Formats: sequence, structure tokens, C-alpha cells
Amino acid sequence: MICTKDKNYWIAGDNGTLFFREGNEGEFKKVDLKTKENILKVKFLNEDLGYVVADSSLFKTLNGGKDWVKINSFGLNYSIMLKDVCIIDENRISILWHPKEGRFSDCLYLLNSSDQGLTWQTAWFDKLVFVPLHGANDLPSLNPHGFTDFRINKSGFGYAIAGGIFYQISNNARNWKEAQIQTREGKEFSDIVTISGYKVLLLSVNGILCASNDLIHWAKIKFPGLYNLPVAMSFYNENEGWIVGRHGLISKVKLDWDEINIAKRIPGF
Repeated sequence: MICTKDKNYWIAGDNGTLFFREGNEGEFKKVDLKTKENILKVKFLNEDLGYVVADSSLFKTLNGGKDWVKINSFGLNYSIMLKDVCIIDENRISILWHPKEGRFSDCLYLLNSSDQGLTWQTAWFDKLVFVPLHGANDLPSLNPHGFTDFRINKSGFGYAIAGGIFYQISNNARNWKEAQIQTREGKEFSDIVTISGYKVLLLSVNGILCASNDLIHWAKIKFPGLYNLPVAMSFYNENEGWIVGRHGLISKVKLDWDEINIAKRIPGF
């Protein structure tokens, strides 16, 4: 799920379907991408530029989702399955993928583009090549043993979740390190949100953990009604966002940073 700053909401669906709502009120409308592939991720850089990750294709919009262009040529001579896309800036994107079959089908790789997906440069994902991608029900996009989120900023630093574990990324995705989170809660994380460039939120089945981007001290935000296996969250400003559950539950989240008292609990806020 993604909610843009102009409060447009997008949710990934099955069989090439997106669900879209404009504003905080009203029903979600179906958007048919005319593909039988399942939609794994929806991500927007701003109100206009966004990407959709399907099983083996990438879709791009330049006008806020009014029109979508399919990208299924990645300069490779074999079939691939996509896992995620990271929008770095207006032109640069990276996609996470693995071969559809063969001896390296359990290995993860990166493809990088500096022209919105017109051309691609490959890079070996050498630190996490043996992360299992498939598990119960063969749902890699939702299974905790696979990748569920991946993002890098312009400086080459970022975060990822694999197997429910939160990783720090550096050196343009060449270096990976499991973040040491001191909490009694389980480490089955499913989504990441960064706010204002220095607040990091992690979604788990027990609530939300938040920290400054040094990732040293974490505070827990627990909301009533966070159930039904929350799998994704998105914020359209520093205080407000939404959480989507495994079976379609949508819960609105409103963060009162004064009430949470982040300044006292987490140095650097």
C-alpha cells in the first residue's frame, strides 16, 4: 500500500488489479493493468511518478496513475521473477529479482536503471543470495522468509526486510548488516517507513517500533486494533498514515509525537 502526499491511496491486488481511492472518504475503485500477474508492490516517489511490481513485469506511471506503461524487458536472456522496486530519485530505480527457474533461482540480484527503466545495469546481490524466497503457500511477497521491503536513498544507504529481519544497507547495496534491535518484541517485521529523513518506523504484528536513523534506541508504539496480520503501512505526512492487514483490514494511524514523547525516549529526535 502507498498513500501519497495528496492523499491518494493505492493497494496491490491479485490478477493485475490495483485498488485506488482519492482522498480520505469514499470507496476504493479497481484499476485493471490488463495482466494476469499478481501485483506485489505499489510505490510512488511523488504525486506523479510511481511504479508497480508484478510477478515478472514492472509498470510505470508519469501522471499519478492515470496511465500505466508496462516494462518487461530487462536486458536478460532468461525469465525472471521480480520482488521489489526502490525509487531512488526521478530517474534512478533498482529492482530486486531472481531467476524464474534453474540452479540460481534461490539467489537474489539487483538491476539498476538511471533512465526510469529504459535501460538496465546488473549488479550481483552478493550478501544475501541464499535467503529462501518461497515457503508456505508459495507466497514470496507475503511470506516472512522472503523479502518484503527494500529501499535505498540517493547516498547509497537504506534498509530492507528479509525473513522478518531488518537490515541496514550501505555502499549502494553492496554491504548488508542485520540491525541489532533491543526489544522484547518478536523480530517478524513486514514493512519500513521513513519520515522526514530521520525517523524510521518498523511494522510488526505487535505494533510499530520507531527510532532515529542511527537505529540505536527504539521505542514501541502500540495501537488497539492492530490485528489480522498487518503487512504494510504508509504515511502521507509526519503524523498520519494507514496500515493494511493480510485479509484487507485497513486501520488509520495518527502519531502524536508529543504523546509518544520521542524526544525523551530516543536521543536525536
